[in-house]
Amino acid sequence: MATRLAWIVAIALGLLGGGFAFHFPGSYGDSGGVGAAVFGFVLGAVNGLFVGVLAWIALRLPRRDGGRLLVAISLIVGGTHALNDGSSTQLPFVVVQVVAGLVAAGTAAWILREHRPSTLAIIGVAWTLGLLAGGWSGNAIGLPLTETPLGWALDHAWDGLVSGLIWGTATAAIGLPEALRRSHRRSSLVGHPVRAVTYSTLPNSAWDRRSGLHQLDFGFDLTFENEIWRVTWAVRGQTLEIAPGSLRGELRGDPELIDVSALEPWQEVVGFPLLKADARADGSCSLVLRSARGRDI
Repeated sequence: MATRLAWIVAIALGLLGGGFAFHFPGSYGDSGGVGAAVFGFVLGAVNGLFVGVLAWIALRLPRRDGGRLLVAISLIVGGTHALNDGSSTQLPFVVVQVVAGLVAAGTAAWILREHRPSTLAIIGVAWTLGLLAGGWSGNAIGLPLTETPLGWALDHAWDGLVSGLIWGTATAAIGLPEALRRSHRRSSLVGHPVRAVTYSTLPNSAWDRRSGLHQLDFGFDLTFENEIWRVTWAVRGQTLEIAPGSLRGELRGDPELIDVSALEPWQEVVGFPLLKADARADGSCSLVLRSARGRDI
């Protein structure tokens, strides 16, 4: 809950400040053309850097993952600003914001490596709805109060606040902040050598005369541990087939994950499906784990 709240506050404050200082999300219908769109992108990208830094701090991400988030939000905000500044009234306001939502979803897939269709849909739709709600609600309450620099700054600040609250809340509700943090936890597994692999077996040996394979039916509990994770698997009723003259066999069957625990209290629990387990007659065992994003570890 604290992580989600920090995410919402970071996004809302960042876009509110960007609205006041950089006129987020741009000025729809000014017909500024390509030049205005380029200037809007630069202005929005700077605004996005500000939002990204706040989100980075809120999620307490390491440098690499925080940098990726920074780039993603800069592209989303910059692209939105460019679309609005370069737009013409011949193109409906709703259409421009829908395109901005597509930019947001596409950037999340490309930069943040988010590939769940439902999550990408909410990222895009919530961004569009936030932009629409910000513009329409501002008009409804009579913004800008005065057509002065301060009046327009307050108008855009309102747009940013409403957009940030809607998008931040929607993405928090689907667990995007936790997903971004888990991405760091998963990637942090790489480069941390295994310091303990222990297991116990209950063998029942048999030899198949036809195939010439030595079959070992057994169950085992295996604990896989490094600096970050401790994972325990329970395997029951599995068959290890070893070819004649070979010290390496193939383990058939699906293991059952019975325990995953983080060695640091702030780590979140994530399970890694076991893709492959190679057991050897000398008692050693190697594992291939797959993270939720499809990478072998």
